Amino acid sequence: MWEYQHHVYYVRQELVGNNSVPVLMQGRLANFSMNFAPIIDGIERIRFMYGIDTETNPSQPGYGIVNAFVSATNMTQDLWNNAGGTRILAVKVFVLARGIRADSKYTNTNTYQLGDDLPFIPNDNYRRLLFSSTVTLYNTSVEAW
Repeated sequence: MWEYQHHVYYVRQELVGNNSVPVLMQGRLANFSMNFAPIIDGIERIRFMYGIDTETNPSQPGYGIVNAFVSATNMTQDLWNNAGGTRILAVKVFVLARGIRADSKYTNTNTYQLGDDLPFIPNDNYRRLLFSSTVTLYNTSVEAW
């Protein structure tokens, strides 16, 4: 048996002096209530894409291999519930970090691609870094928790 931990992540804007700063927030379910707290300043965007295995027959080639990465907005109820033998095997995480203060000597015209989201071209004075990683979910074949 494993403890079930429910976390919610989102980005919100907070005012620090006269400056609006994006902040990554975390909600945690504890004692039957959600508690929200800031995690880190400067996280402007987050995006998750789910690696789906659509091969349902274990004896077929491609079983246990990600066939497609699907954004959360395009996940169907069947994909979330692993209906028909499909499984979520991995999660791609995209994080766009932004400087807290604008740099008047720099103009950012870079294009940032976070998964299948529309390209983001800020055209402002903030420096940014885009991070991406894929997490493999090794316990996807566990039938009972």
